[in-house]
Amino acid sequence: MLEIEELLAQNGLGGAPIVPISAVTGAGLDELVAAVQQMLNQLPHPPDHARPRLPIDRVFVLSGFGAVVTGTLSGGSLSIGDTVELQPHGKIGRIRGLQSYKQEVETALSGSRVAVNIAGISGGDIKRGDVLAYPGQIRPTTLVDAHFKQLANVDRPLEHNAEVKFFSGAAESMAHARLLDADALMPDSQGWLQIRLRRPLPLSRGDRFILRCPSPAQTLGGGLIVNAHPGRRLKRFQPDIIQDLEGRLTGTPAEELAWAARARTPLKWAELRARFDSGDDELTAALAAALREKLLIQIDPQHYWAASSYHKLTSRLQAELARHHRDNPLRLGLPRSELPSRLNIKLSLLDHLIEQDARLVREWDT
Repeated sequence: MLEIEELLAQNGLGGAPIVPISAVTGAGLDELVAAVQQMLNQLPHPPDHARPRLPIDRVFVLSGFGAVVTGTLSGGSLSIGDTVELQPHGKIGRIRGLQSYKQEVETALSGSRVAVNIAGISGGDIKRGDVLAYPGQIRPTTLVDAHFKQLANVDRPLEHNAEVKFFSGAAESMAHARLLDADALMPDSQGWLQIRLRRPLPLSRGDRFILRCPSPAQTLGGGLIVNAHPGRRLKRFQPDIIQDLEGRLTGTPAEELAWAARARTPLKWAELRARFDSGDDELTAALAAALREKLLIQIDPQHYWAASSYHKLTSRLQAELARHHRDNPLRLGLPRSELPSRLNIKLSLLDHLIEQDARLVREWDT
């Protein structure tokens, strides 16, 4: 018993109840079921963010019914008649039937095991690791930024650019792990990775993952995805990049939304919603807080921008004007039509900056 307790403590399960059972006689099985039920009763019900995700762990075809997939539902509920999207393939189907714990249901709730009968998608097009969701709510990716913790009992470090097996949900892929703040991660250490997947997987911010060494096979550790769509290869050993990642890991929802809105130009509402990658209620609350705390700026009814990106552009604009006045002291100003090309922005955004910044004066339209 002491050895079991030591082993559990090493793997983050210290204090978990231990129930002796016999696989031969079945003694202790009722006690085990009761202990599991007691633990389940103590857990809060999974929240419904209206963003259901079903990582598919099994797929089969029933004669007369078509494709059936199974998995553990999270993020929201699914109902008969819902239109769903299969990722990473982007195929659209409709829910024909639902079962949860061997009972036919009209609606399957978040946190439950679910079997979904899908119309409109062939069983041959579905495989383990695919994800069923509402259309447009999840996108495949081949590059993720992640925080990773190496297990204490592994016998090797995780070296920069090492080839690993990546597991998340029911999906897996070979990948390369780029270390962003170290040359190697030793056992029982943690750090930042940018993981390049060999094939696209439908992943989201906040997803958990596991890394394994392919040969000799060994589990290295696990972590959390903080950005599922970084869009670019990050430079290593950059303090500002690490600070940004730390903020994404520990920041408030308002701060996370502001980081999501950091871009070269303002983002449309739909783009910001996709980047934030969360439920509508959480997004609405985060938006209100970000605007209130002046972390986010609303450019117009449909466009938002991180305050940091906005102020960076205004500084560039001021510097461009100062340079022009220094080089052309006899000219009254810089023609408005020249600035968009110099700053690589649209004229409408320039006009917004001029209207909002009292330091800028427009004498005429040219």
